[in-house]
Amino acid sequence: MEGDRKKFQKAMSQANSAAWDMDWTRAAEFYQMALNEFADSPVALTSLGLTLYEQRKYDKALINYAKAALLNPDDPMPYERIADIYGRQGRLQEAVKSSIQAAELNLKMHDAEKAISCYQMATSLDPENLHAHKRLGLIFERMRKFDKAILEYLDAASVLQRTGKIALAAKNIEHCLAIDPMNEIAINAKKTMINREMLSSPKPSKNVSANVRMAEVMTPKKDPITQNVITAEDYHPVEYFKQKSLIYLASLLFESPNALTMKNDRSSSMSEEKKNEISIMLNKSVNALTHNQQKEALTELKLLVKVGVFENAIFYNLGIMLAEQQPKQAITYLSHCVRKEDYALGAYLILGKIFFTRGGLNNLRRAATFYIRALGIADLFTVDSSKHSALRDYYVAVLDEQQQIQTEEELINICDTIDSQINRKDWINYLARIRMQLPDTDPKHPAPLSDLLLKTRNGQVLEIIANMQTLVSEEKFNSAMEEAFYALKFAPNYLPLHIEIAQLLSMKGDRHLAVKKYLLVSQLYLLRGDMNQGTSILEEVLRLSPMDHAVRMRLIELLIDQERIPEALEQYMKLAANYGISAN
Repeated sequence: MEGDRKKFQKAMSQANSAAWDMDWTRAAEFYQMALNEFADSPVALTSLGLTLYEQRKYDKALINYAKAALLNPDDPMPYERIADIYGRQGRLQEAVKSSIQAAELNLKMHDAEKAISCYQMATSLDPENLHAHKRLGLIFERMRKFDKAILEYLDAASVLQRTGKIALAAKNIEHCLAIDPMNEIAINAKKTMINREMLSSPKPSKNVSANVRMAEVMTPKKDPITQNVITAEDYHPVEYFKQKSLIYLASLLFESPNALTMKNDRSSSMSEEKKNEISIMLNKSVNALTHNQQKEALTELKLLVKVGVFENAIFYNLGIMLAEQQPKQAITYLSHCVRKEDYALGAYLILGKIFFTRGGLNNLRRAATFYIRALGIADLFTVDSSKHSALRDYYVAVLDEQQQIQTEEELINICDTIDSQINRKDWINYLARIRMQLPDTDPKHPAPLSDLLLKTRNGQVLEIIANMQTLVSEEKFNSAMEEAFYALKFAPNYLPLHIEIAQLLSMKGDRHLAVKKYLLVSQLYLLRGDMNQGTSILEEVLRLSPMDHAVRMRLIELLIDQERIPEALEQYMKLAANYGISAN
């Protein structure tokens, strides 16, 4: 169903204006508004695709370009963009296919130059693409650019020879000599064939090192023993973020050196020679990192830092490589990474290990700090982004509590516990499973995993809680209670376990005991300074005992202290209703 033409045109005008100002976010919003009116507008689709492309949202851009290509199959532009995006993602075969599609459509439109460019991109990404070489040869021949035509036909002959099609290879060479009987390259190729030797392999006609590097980075890794493909979930966190940094560095190869973060913002004043030098160093760095050439990678990355490149992805890789042999330098590099969360989790784990190895109370306290910060960031992977702020606040309190510890043994326990729970291949899924075992008393303010990991320090508790939840689902409340009391032997101060017990008491019908347990747990949370948890548990008490006016008044006081005025007013209304007072 068609929409409002005036709204469409207005949105397109606003979008074009925003795009002119390079405000890609606003432009995307307006183009989407235009598409809401006319979803099948190829112009709006390709324009939205461009804004998403500029924001590096390549997967979303692909969707829009693909729709545009279906709606207007004779337009080569969407295919050109699709090929470019596939190249940036390291998906070389798809890039080649789309480049050839774009070339064929450009030929139909009699745009030979664009067709040549697209075919050359295809042969650069896939030097042995027979179809592209033959088409290039034909185009150049018709344009009377005979030297270039001969080179393409000879590349086609080389591909044919390698696939066992000797007669066709020879036919291509004869065609070259028919074009120019005196061409030395064609003459030498014929001699090579007569001597039953191999023709020279086709060489890429364009510089596509960025595409090739990205393809190498994105090629699925395999376990050296099982040969199974290694996914993101199979990486230890330090390696997980190393792979993330490598993808980012490879993506920079597609950009101008001006896009790099430079110390003191020196990118705008760089000479072309310096830019080329940086591009070469970055290319070498990605190549060395991809092929695990540690010495070469270290040299190139240090050179990049020396010329003023200030990228966290570079600092992170330097920190990994120097952690054992030159820990002081590693600390310097890693300290840059923890200012943002992009590689901070991996950096904190490496820093924690460095200071833990040194030993001594002060070093162990710093190690524990780094490990807790790592746990805090890892915990963010287990909840929705809307809850990140609340979790970060919790971990500030956890860090403050850790600073009061005065014994090496307790600090060692913290470091060992967090390291063993995070430094594992399945860390993302494992932490998510732990999150599922925490009581969800306040959906807006999730309990931190540190409550379970640091208070229990015993993996057996996780299994017991899981058993409890299974027994509860089977309505075996007494057996679940026995499991809970058994878990208390290992974690007597773990408050979420006491919440589980209160919930079990409620399910069994022991409402009075459940309320008593909830009130005790709430008081303990409040004494710890955890106002959100203390408040949410009081709300649970009132669910069980709605006529307890003392508890409701205490809840109102807490809500006011937290400036949660609308909720406090709601509790006042309920209190009034309990007394039979009309809201009117």
